[in-house]
Amino acid sequence: MTTKVGIIVLTFATPHWQADINRVLSSLEHINYPKESLELICVESQSPDHTRVKEWFESAWMTKSGQTLPRISYLFRDEVIGFAGNNNIGFEKARELGCEYVYLLNEDAEADPDFLLKAVERAEGDKKIAYVQSLILLGDRERVNTIGNAFHFLGFGYSNGYLWSKAQAIDHLNERRKSDPEL
Repeated sequence: MTTKVGIIVLTFATPHWQADINRVLSSLEHINYPKESLELICVESQSPDHTRVKEWFESAWMTKSGQTLPRISYLFRDEVIGFAGNNNIGFEKARELGCEYVYLLNEDAEADPDFLLKAVERAEGDKKIAYVQSLILLGDRERVNTIGNAFHFLGFGYSNGYLWSKAQAIDHLNERRKSDPEL
């Protein structure tokens, strides 16, 4: 049996929310992971300007729940609770649904069809790993946002590999795998 995964997408009313949500959910229609082992958990809370995504989402995407998309749970809170609060609601729902892993996917992302297969394979390959992160490309899909977030010795985090070319990132990751087979 395939590992059950919850994918959390926050459906917040950002400046380009309709185009962003359409892009991320369209990409999830092509995911190479068994839909019966997935839960798509979309979470929205009240935006400061009171724009609501919920009604549009229900008419545009809920009909695809369990069809071309994994089963969708749409959770709405009629209060401003922010990024962390929305994710906490999504995590609680994932736990309730029996998900073994949770993947946070940004509303403005476009997921590669194999992203989840690779992430779960990596996590399953070493039980000492607490979390995994996919290679994240910028919108042009040729430059890197991050090859993995890193922490400076003073305690602040940063995006490792920012603005590298995709080829540079792949070469770097392949070299690291050669020198450390556990990666």
